[in-house]
Amino acid sequence: MDTYTDGGVVSAPVPRKPARRRPKKWEKVADSVDGEALVPSVKMPDIKNKMRRSAIYQKKKEHRDKIQRDGRLKRKKDAAALGDQAPPKKQPRTIENTKEEDPTLVDMADEEVQRDITEDEFASYFNGKTPKIIVTTSMGAKKHTMIFADLLSKILHEAAVFHRRSYSLQQIIRYATHKSYTDLVVLNENKIRSKKKTSDLIVVHLPRGPTARFKVMDLKLPEELGVELARTQRCPCELILNNFSTRLGLYTGRMIACLFPQKPDFELRRVATFHCQRDYIFFRHHRYIFEESQTDHQKSQSPLTTRLQEIGPRFVLKLMSLQLGTLDTVHGEYIFTFRKELRATRKRFFL
Repeated sequence: MDTYTDGGVVSAPVPRKPARRRPKKWEKVADSVDGEALVPSVKMPDIKNKMRRSAIYQKKKEHRDKIQRDGRLKRKKDAAALGDQAPPKKQPRTIENTKEEDPTLVDMADEEVQRDITEDEFASYFNGKTPKIIVTTSMGAKKHTMIFADLLSKILHEAAVFHRRSYSLQQIIRYATHKSYTDLVVLNENKIRSKKKTSDLIVVHLPRGPTARFKVMDLKLPEELGVELARTQRCPCELILNNFSTRLGLYTGRMIACLFPQKPDFELRRVATFHCQRDYIFFRHHRYIFEESQTDHQKSQSPLTTRLQEIGPRFVLKLMSLQLGTLDTVHGEYIFTFRKELRATRKRFFL
């Protein structure tokens, strides 16, 4: 189209191309490798825009996942092609298989270890001695702790619940020793009035110790697990101790084992498990349930099938201190005391 000005004719101006915007650094894409565009390594704090930061992170994540997925498929194809000559699968790195070597790891076939466990203060319980236990609580214990004490007395079988009233622990220890009790179990509560639940568990081996104090975590009573309290009856239970592998762990495990009667060829239906992992002791309480086989394949194998049902309680213990002799917080000689300085690294364990 022509434009007329002062008697002259001037051609219309040529429209300019829009200026190319210079891409920001988070929008740049590196050169491609094998036809795949790579997202460069950009520090997320340098990207102030939240939406752009999220988009860049999503691109990086998709690219990383694609590389891992392709690697898995390639290894799977190679293993199928090589057959028995395929290289073994790589084991994932976990805290358990990368933990620090402990010089106190126990070899049960060692003659010195066998001699120690036949001469320690717990040896008589593995030769037929029956434990006799008192379970008590802190002063003014609430309903939650009293229910837990009653359940614990049923699990330990030969245990009696002793109402604390205003007696000191030293008075209870002297009374229990005079009455030939072998162990004292004390359940302490939090000091916070609004959260009065079991926080500590103290085990005193009578008459000459040792004494262990455990921190109680994640306590679940049977009613919180959906189990009727009537199912937890007072009868002996089978004991399973797992993964107590150091000198301290073996000593602690034998101390726990002395709370249960040691009977070979156990035939009852209840089982109590103490599983030690990363210095935490997980407790589970189950019973065996025997049912008739439903399918033809099961009936051909056995007319009955067996499964486990958790009946509670459920809790986690952490060893805080282990002391020689009976409870003495002033002049007691401690074998082990947990401090934060001991966990400077996550790969160091003591049990």
